[in-house]
Amino acid sequence: MSTLSPAAQVVARAMQRYGMFISDAGNIALTAQNDIDTKAKYAEVGFDTFSLQTLKVTDFEIVKMDKPISLTYDCFRNR
Repeated sequence: MSTLSPAAQVVARAMQRYGMFISDAGNIALTAQNDIDTKAKYAEVGFDTFSLQTLKVTDFEIVKMDKPISLTYDCFRNR
């Protein structure tokens, strides 16, 4: 974890403590969304959006894998 920037280390430690979900099964373990809609900007806290890309999928472990939810398309939006 020492290869990560200090801000990325905070994110990585939060993932260690609280866990995370990965949904796309891509070859990049973690990417950060942009900060366009936020008040706190990544640059202000020293967070480089690419700094977490040094993490590999093999750096993570599956703690518990429950039964997958079947895709039915039987959903609707409530407003």
